[in-house]
Amino acid sequence: MRNLISLTILLILAVTFIYPARAIILLSDNFEREELGSDWTIIRNTWTIETGELNAEGVDGLLSSGQYFTNASIEVKVKIIDDGGNPTEWMGFIARAANPNDDCWTSGYLVYLRNNGSIELYTYVDNVIAAEQTDATPDDFVTISAYFNGSNIQVFVNGVLYIDVEDNRYSAGYFSLKNQVAHGHFDDVLVENPPVIPNFNVVPEPAPIIISLLILAAFASYGLIKHKKQSIRSPLT
Repeated sequence: MRNLISLTILLILAVTFIYPARAIILLSDNFEREELGSDWTIIRNTWTIETGELNAEGVDGLLSSGQYFTNASIEVKVKIIDDGGNPTEWMGFIARAANPNDDCWTSGYLVYLRNNGSIELYTYVDNVIAAEQTDATPDDFVTISAYFNGSNIQVFVNGVLYIDVEDNRYSAGYFSLKNQVAHGHFDDVLVENPPVIPNFNVVPEPAPIIISLLILAAFASYGLIKHKKQSIRSPLT
């Protein structure tokens, strides 16, 4: 019995530490269709789909997903086509807003990239929480990623970490896209839970095979031990 308990504990530990946690996709959109559809709600300005990309026209545009989350990773691609002659204009997204239609001037965290390459994190109460200069040029698609895990917020541009702060003003809320340029495109929007951080070593797909081998080895060992004990206890012939 003691050996069986030990083997059970071994199997539980193997599954816990070897099998990777699978992220749940809360929202995924590559805009490979003709119409925007019912998953998004236009709050302000013009939002359409052009050749597999989300087209945003008009400063102060807001598009709500209605997706609520507490902890999540967010990835959005942005491309500024026309900044109206203002290199400090920007594109980005709102996270953890109190209501699905809230703008960044009302609640939530705003993560945005300016046309001059500055990546910034903002709330309407604290204004700019953090800002860092990047070498990104948004005249072509740039990937903005943000990781919300409790009070920790990390912001990446093209896979490079630029912002890492602690802030607990908003613990949960809604996700929206925000456009502050005359004309820009969004693409490949992804929201996942739990947060998937790039420097976290996720076990690759062969993990289930490894677990299966461990299970077989464990039960084989248990069978050998049991057989050995039975052999010892059996009467001599």
